Amino acid sequence: MNKKIITIAAILVAVAAIIAVVFFVLPKGDSEKEGKASKGSSQTAKVISAACGTDNSFFIKEDATLWAVGLNDNGQLGIGNNENQKKPVKVDDNVAEVSSGGKHTLILKKDKTLWAVGNNDRGQLGNGGTTKENTPVKILDDVVSFYAGYSYSAAVKSDGTLWAWGNNESSQMGKESKMILSPKQLTDNCKAVVAGRYTLAAVKNDGSLWYNIDGGKTIAQGISLLRAGTEHFAYITSDSKLYTFGLNNFGQLCNDTLESANDPVLVGEDVKDAATGNSHTLYLKNDGTLWAAGKNDIGQLGDGTTENKKAPVKIADDVKNIYSGSNHTIIIKTDGTVLAFGDNSKGQLLLDESVVTAPKQLSF
Repeated sequence: MNKKIITIAAILVAVAAIIAVVFFVLPKGDSEKEGKASKGSSQTAKVISAACGTDNSFFIKEDATLWAVGLNDNGQLGIGNNENQKKPVKVDDNVAEVSSGGKHTLILKKDKTLWAVGNNDRGQLGNGGTTKENTPVKILDDVVSFYAGYSYSAAVKSDGTLWAWGNNESSQMGKESKMILSPKQLTDNCKAVVAGRYTLAAVKNDGSLWYNIDGGKTIAQGISLLRAGTEHFAYITSDSKLYTFGLNNFGQLCNDTLESANDPVLVGEDVKDAATGNSHTLYLKNDGTLWAAGKNDIGQLGDGTTENKKAPVKIADDVKNIYSGSNHTIIIKTDGTVLAFGDNSKGQLLLDESVVTAPKQLSF
């Protein structure tokens, strides 16, 4: 009898051990559909870059995993559903870069393939149709630069050709159709591209700025970096000078006026990076200081107020990278900490407040 009891007890202990291994030791499966961060090395890996869209945010970690949070009504987070997310959800692996547009997203993988997901009512995904997708679909190979605009997209391939697709109501891709459902080649000898709401711009291999007004024209030289807001542009030249042009109704050109400019205006020196939102601009100087100007009604400048600024104000020190969406910004400091400010109405900043007026550290 005692031997039987001992045997039964031993079996129960073994079963308990197996259950413990299954539930507490073995890796969990992906929980993407549930909107929960999956376990494993990706959860603790550092964030090395980000992208901000319209009410959502994307993070790329050092293990090349892509994570997303915020508005997802058109499946633009790429997680297989249309549910908004309050916590970061893993989207994909082997990701090099991401760009988020109005309601769609472009993802560049390390093998240089470009993928698209989200709203597609104007053909902005470039897959030949107008049906939205909530999981990424492959669009192009050999891509080196790309940009998700408000309702259209653009990319530069490794051979320097510039391609675009989507909404063409402003004739940014020519005048033959109001919608371009598949990538269309526009020009060549390019190395980078951005897409404003109505206007496309690219950096040519010789450093000139190609602007698709009147069929395409060159308006500047020596460009090393180019950014696009809704209706304004910012670029940095090889000698670290910052220029802006376009709409300036909130001071987003950083020139201490509210006068719009058709031609580029010099607004800063010793600048190494810039980021543009709907109606605001941020730029990062070589000394690591972050500056901002423009619309600020929901804290998108990060200066602790909600007052618009037509002259740049200093926001932070020791900044390494900056990323701005429609009305929110994410910054990575030199010590690797990630901070955010601006609109948080859809949880895109992972913070409790709906409006964050000064940089606040994220726990993710």
